[in-house]
Amino acid sequence: MFDQHLIDGFYLVLFVSGVPMLISALGGFLVAVVQTATQIQEQSLSHIVKFALVSVVLLIAGSYFLDSLVIFFEESVRSMAHLGRLS
Repeated sequence: MFDQHLIDGFYLVLFVSGVPMLISALGGFLVAVVQTATQIQEQSLSHIVKFALVSVVLLIAGSYFLDSLVIFFEESVRSMAHLGRLS
């Protein structure tokens, strides 16, 4: 029971943090390709694009991420009542 809850929590953390990071990495890669093709050497351009992409992802999916984290937290608190009991 506790093992599955830990695995679910691990996957939830990967999903909630992984989606914005993956979008940011893809955006940074696309900016790097465009900068290489056009020979623009502005370093702050990739940071602006990454910030904008992560902001959009959090605006779109932030409520879903928050709901998932709240549900996981409530389940974690409920399962604490069973910590001292043996199966």
